[in-house]
Amino acid sequence: MIEENSTNRHLLKKEWVEDIVQLGKLGRKNSKRITMFEEINASDGLSRMEGSDEMRVSIEYLLKKMVEAELEIFFDDIGNIYGVYNGSNTNLKKIATGSHLDSVFNGGMFDGVVGVVAALEALRRLKQKGYLPKRSIVMCVFMGEEGSTVLESCVGSQFFCGKLSKEEIFGMESISGENFKKQLEITNRINSNYPIQNFKVDDFKLFLELHIEQGPVLENNDIPIGIVNTIYGIISYKISVDGVSNHAGSTPMDMRYDPLYGASQIISTITSIITDLKGKEFKCVVTFDTVGVYPNSPSIIPNEVVLTVDARSDMAEGLSFIDETIRKKVAQICSNLKLEYNIENIVDFEPVSLDANLIKVVQKASSNSNIAYKILPSGAIHDALHIAKTIPTSLIFVQSKNGISHSPFEWSTWEHIDKGVEILTTVLENLSNDS
Repeated sequence: MIEENSTNRHLLKKEWVEDIVQLGKLGRKNSKRITMFEEINASDGLSRMEGSDEMRVSIEYLLKKMVEAELEIFFDDIGNIYGVYNGSNTNLKKIATGSHLDSVFNGGMFDGVVGVVAALEALRRLKQKGYLPKRSIVMCVFMGEEGSTVLESCVGSQFFCGKLSKEEIFGMESISGENFKKQLEITNRINSNYPIQNFKVDDFKLFLELHIEQGPVLENNDIPIGIVNTIYGIISYKISVDGVSNHAGSTPMDMRYDPLYGASQIISTITSIITDLKGKEFKCVVTFDTVGVYPNSPSIIPNEVVLTVDARSDMAEGLSFIDETIRKKVAQICSNLKLEYNIENIVDFEPVSLDANLIKVVQKASSNSNIAYKILPSGAIHDALHIAKTIPTSLIFVQSKNGISHSPFEWSTWEHIDKGVEILTTVLENLSNDS
């Protein structure tokens, strides 16, 4: 078992490992401390959503560590957190690095957190060696990346990029029905004692994000590090299918208006089309991730079914194909079954190619450290997606055990994460030293 080897036993003594372990403990309802994959049970998931007690105590822990690292700390108006390592020339555009702290419900301890702690550890390592950058380096902790509190992902980085306003964000309704602003107040994201500084993407020269892969490619190729060239775009929908409630026993099959039957055909038809997709330049995936059935009661034919759909592609043409397919097939199926329907677009993010020059810089840093890497796309959405549309951006992956993420069993070895931190530190040093 890799977690038992001498390298990993040594790494367990490192401060950055303890940071990840502690943030995992603080993010769990059961407050369990986990240092090895073999210690995980199905009940050990993280639920560190915006507005939760788990988020509040995790922020408190992280701020303490940022203070110990002697970073200058700022919040912005919506609760993004920044730790600044001031350079010798504050007139130069800054270097940004970081990720997010929030999780999905019952998720894992590495998603987002690895990038946050890696940014902190990279700055600690640079400070410990006495390095003074020309360009200031800013550790970024973005709010609300997962979309687990409101039906919008990457909220903090979209504000950072000027795509969402404070008023739009504060006016969002959370999935639980509460006002988003009130939930941010609970965790002291928007009423902290730290100074306010609304950093914007144009204040920075480039952005680097370290993240777990959340997929099986690196492990299947026995490679620790991935360098991302493309982030998939995403479109998501809420599809409402409306029929007529009636008695399950006394309503003949040919006289029913059953939206659950219609929804099952929608799921099956669209999934089959995307699964069997051939002869296209683009790649696509589609997931029907939630189903709501109403009234959801025994002996009653439902009157409404609500589906949410997550669809992704590496090319804009792929997203257009998915959109056309969904709208066409939903209309056909509902017409055939005499059902009403409505399709609401929830998310629409175009795919983005990451900066070719930064890819070369990360490749060089990996090669110089004798760390194997693979160029690959990201099917998952990250804060880097929005930032890459404005400034040069690089996304570095660390291998995920069994390719699992958004699960209590999400894991990346300390050895692989350490390689990612080493690369990130080297790249930050090199890129913050130019004029």
